[in-house]
Amino acid sequence: MRRRRRAPGASDSPPAGRSWRPPQRPRSTGGLQELRDLLETHGARPRRTLGQNFLIDPNFALAVAREACADQRTLAIEVGPGAGALTRPLLDASPEARLLAIELDPRLASLLRSLFAGEIAAGRLTILEGDVLATKH
Repeated sequence: MRRRRRAPGASDSPPAGRSWRPPQRPRSTGGLQELRDLLETHGARPRRTLGQNFLIDPNFALAVAREACADQRTLAIEVGPGAGALTRPLLDASPEARLLAIELDPRLASLLRSLFAGEIAAGRLTILEGDVLATKH
């Protein structure tokens, strides 16, 4: 797909009759190295036995959080929050909503408790340590 060239002097304003909002920028650029540093600082690392995969794209996390459309009556459940890449955007996108995060890895649960101590104290975030699939049957 080709990009159109912008005419000299053209602005970023929307065409007449259309609304436009500037895109929301993530707080951090995220990335693999930042995740590695965070995990290393807290003595954690991905374990294959747990099938761990980590979200490192902050734009994707923001898009998911915006689509959640949570309000004060919402209790969102995040299974396997890992290092909190989606947790923070979910809490920021819906300040009235509550979030229940269920993490199997005790090292990551400890990391989350330290990263989100304020939200836990305010009652907006609850972290459960355990296997969400243990109650499947």
